[in-house]
Amino acid sequence: MKNNHIKKLPRELGRLSKLEELQLSGNALSTLPAGIGGCTQLQVLTATGTQSHHLFPRGWRSLIGGRPQVLDASWCRLERLPEEMAHVTSLIELNLAHNNLTALPSAIGLMTRLVRFCVFCAPFF
Repeated sequence: MKNNHIKKLPRELGRLSKLEELQLSGNALSTLPAGIGGCTQLQVLTATGTQSHHLFPRGWRSLIGGRPQVLDASWCRLERLPEEMAHVTSLIELNLAHNNLTALPSAIGLMTRLVRFCVFCAPFF
């Protein structure tokens, strides 16, 4: 579903319980759908360049039903990250480069499995 200018994903996306990778880059999403929690096998979520200021809604941790290992939310114009994002301890790669972040969640140290963590070109640097 890459580069299609999609503005909203259907809640029924969560019915794809075997989905392992979701490429949403280049779309016009304002947020992830609540139904994404049903994607219990989701390991890779790429949302590069979605241009959303609030891609991750409140409670986003509970929306990810699986054990995601890779999250790429670079170039999304994100202004903040939900505090609960730091509790997604299954992540080994987190790319938040080229966003408008001014701070990171205080619990970021809980992400002890991270091997790759990119936050360059953020205003707080």
